[in-house]
Amino acid sequence: MGRAAAYSPHRRQPIHRGDSDPGAGVDRRPDNHAGEGRVTLLDTLIGHHEVRQRLEHRLHDGKFPHALLLLGPPGVGKGLLARGLAQALLCATPKRGVACGACPACRQIEDPTVGHPDLMGIEPVGKKREIPIDAVRQANAWLGLTPLAAKRRLLILDGADRLNRFSANALLKTLEEPAPGAHLILLGVSTARVLPTILSRCVKMHLHPVAQPDLLVWLSQKYPDLPETSLARAAVIGGGAPGVARGWLEEKRLKIMERFGEDAAILARCEPASLLEMAQRWVSMDDFEAIGILIRAWLRQFFDAMIPQDGGSGFGLTPLPGAVEPQRLLQAEERITLWEEDLERMVNPLLATEGLLIDLQRVLVHGRKAYRT
Repeated sequence: MGRAAAYSPHRRQPIHRGDSDPGAGVDRRPDNHAGEGRVTLLDTLIGHHEVRQRLEHRLHDGKFPHALLLLGPPGVGKGLLARGLAQALLCATPKRGVACGACPACRQIEDPTVGHPDLMGIEPVGKKREIPIDAVRQANAWLGLTPLAAKRRLLILDGADRLNRFSANALLKTLEEPAPGAHLILLGVSTARVLPTILSRCVKMHLHPVAQPDLLVWLSQKYPDLPETSLARAAVIGGGAPGVARGWLEEKRLKIMERFGEDAAILARCEPASLLEMAQRWVSMDDFEAIGILIRAWLRQFFDAMIPQDGGSGFGLTPLPGAVEPQRLLQAEERITLWEEDLERMVNPLLATEGLLIDLQRVLVHGRKAYRT
């Protein structure tokens, strides 16, 4: 969004531009908190039980912070948690700080096409994916206005680590001198790019990756008609982020993921005659980002095999013949990076991709040095 407006959740997919997918973690479990068995957005969050409990205690005690900073990987559920908190803060008939899930305010927040007059969201825009100063200035002015429907106003700023120097300084004024009834929920991946002065004025809470078994169970419930292998691979690629995993089960990337499983078997079976055809297929897919992620996930299962783990990596692709030495995996990783750099430099994608496949087979299957290093 980049400008002040009624809140409209930004759906990011998936692999990945950066911040949390507000839909990450929706599983529609029975409501254990809201009245009459109604489901609130907080009840649809997968994982993060400790963080949710701490926030619910603050809501119950009427001590919700003026500024909250939620930190965690992209797609882990920060946006969904923020919207769930918005329901609790703006609900017309809350019970001990818990949203009812049924009033007009709760339903407006749940439906991204409607929005709530006392809820605003801003996010990064442009090629640099930054939050511009104009958006922050408009939000500051909006927060100072009298609420229209609720008792307070709430700003959800997705991209605390995407504020530039000017927009960060503009936000500081509101953090230092908050208007009565104004709340801010900031979302970010890490604190590395957040000004210390902003950090010092926020209550910080970290959302950690969801355990892979829990994520797989949730995906199985969400997509009962998909094969277990696809669900398992999506869970692995998701890395504990429900929003990322869901992105891999949408039609286009699901097809790419399933096709890659067949191509990995060709690589492992030492079929050099098929590499050009495979390269042509990958180019026609027109999603090199997805392919790079899949290759790395395939390699990661061999790294995982060297370290005892509960349940292993679960990626389930064709293994390579013989033991894979760590050095060979590192060489393959370096070669993938070179391929990505070639594509950024506008090298012919078919030639670059065929060269990658030839070198991956040389390094991983034959134990030889890549032609391109």
